[in-house]
Amino acid sequence: MDSTEVNSRILDFRRNMLFYPVWHCYNWSMLAQGIYQLNNTLPEEKKIAWYPSDIYFETKNPINKEKIKKAYNQYNDYYQRDSLMADYIIRKINVMKSKNQKQKALIIMNYRHAFNPNYYRQKGVPEQNVGRFLFEAFPGQCANVLVNQFALTAIHSDNDIAVAPTQQGKWDAAFHHLGINDAGFNFSGTPFGKDEFDHDPRTCPGITYQDVFTGFVYYRFIPEFRIVVGVPHIAEEGFADEYKKREAIYYEIHQTENPHEAQHDIWKLNEIEERSEDFLPNLMQPIQQWLK
Repeated sequence: MDSTEVNSRILDFRRNMLFYPVWHCYNWSMLAQGIYQLNNTLPEEKKIAWYPSDIYFETKNPINKEKIKKAYNQYNDYYQRDSLMADYIIRKINVMKSKNQKQKALIIMNYRHAFNPNYYRQKGVPEQNVGRFLFEAFPGQCANVLVNQFALTAIHSDNDIAVAPTQQGKWDAAFHHLGINDAGFNFSGTPFGKDEFDHDPRTCPGITYQDVFTGFVYYRFIPEFRIVVGVPHIAEEGFADEYKKREAIYYEIHQTENPHEAQHDIWKLNEIEERSEDFLPNLMQPIQQWLK
């Protein structure tokens, strides 16, 4: 396909991909474009198969309150959502392995979905994360890797969090001091792995990073972080009106549960916008203390 058709296909996905009125982050589009471009250079047997794995939501039929409420209840019940995602991934991997026992899969999960079975909020009570289900389904065959970001100090919703640098800035300061901006290693046997897991404020005391994750990738110093939002042309072809209908129903349900949830102006998302997070300067203060 030429680039116009590729972008049109991606735009159709972006308008109908989940029960949110719209998902504002650009990285999904970037990943889709990148996989398509890479596959065009590969022979058939090496092409990447890509399977989005979140809970299914039908948008092609008229949107109504009952449908959104059902989807939201699945989404909000993280046991239900994560078990559904994990079940889909496990079944898909088993199908692939039935054809090729050496088949591998890279599973990209955001935030807590990747935590392994050793993560607890309450000691002895297993957490219902995708990572846990996968480790249990494929014992001895899984590894999970944390990509550096920042620790969460409070969680109100997907779009409303409070953050701090990991380990009060010690990790970022160490990499910056050594001029390392791109590294990866196993947590086991390192000082990083022995540090207390402060990525989630609800973590049971005594859990370390090597308990929850197999490995770590450090990529980019915090001041280089950018948030990129927008879906080119998403508001056009009448979708702005459809978005308003979805938004009205969604927030009638969702805002009562979570008044912090962000709303979006669909026309402001019609073009890509790249910016720094406004909290980045605050994250740098504790890092600078270590560097001093």
